[in-house]
Amino acid sequence: MKYSEKLLKGLNDLLTLNLEVEKIYMEALSAVSDTELKTFFTESGLERNEFGKELKAEMEMYNTEMELKFDGKLENGFYVTWMNFRRLFLFEDKINLYEEICKLKELTIRKYDNLLSQKELPHSTIKVLEHHKAKIQNALNTIIIEKNLVA
Repeated sequence: MKYSEKLLKGLNDLLTLNLEVEKIYMEALSAVSDTELKTFFTESGLERNEFGKELKAEMEMYNTEMELKFDGKLENGFYVTWMNFRRLFLFEDKINLYEEICKLKELTIRKYDNLLSQKELPHSTIKVLEHHKAKIQNALNTIIIEKNLVA
């Protein structure tokens, strides 16, 4: 089965998003001193790295010439969340940091939902995307619980 241009773009966008989120988590890791936050950012960064590898492998499985193209044009909601997130982890404002982490995860889930809504997805791609989305959703649920405990 050959990927359509729209599907390739969607996979490439998810790959880019995961790489950007990984960078954000790694930057946050080096900026915070709280042990709990350090653990969270380490685990989350490694998870996003793994997601990126899985997305690349999925694209390569179909012998697709894949080129990661990041043009610096992040979706507006992602850019605003990233800027707020960056400011908050510098001050280690835990409650508001949890809020921004939730927003980041919700934006990511919407990106996965958009791609999963395409009709022509191969079964293996659906499995990879649903697995990633479920892990992100579980992490979001955990963050919401943690946020409520800290508040």
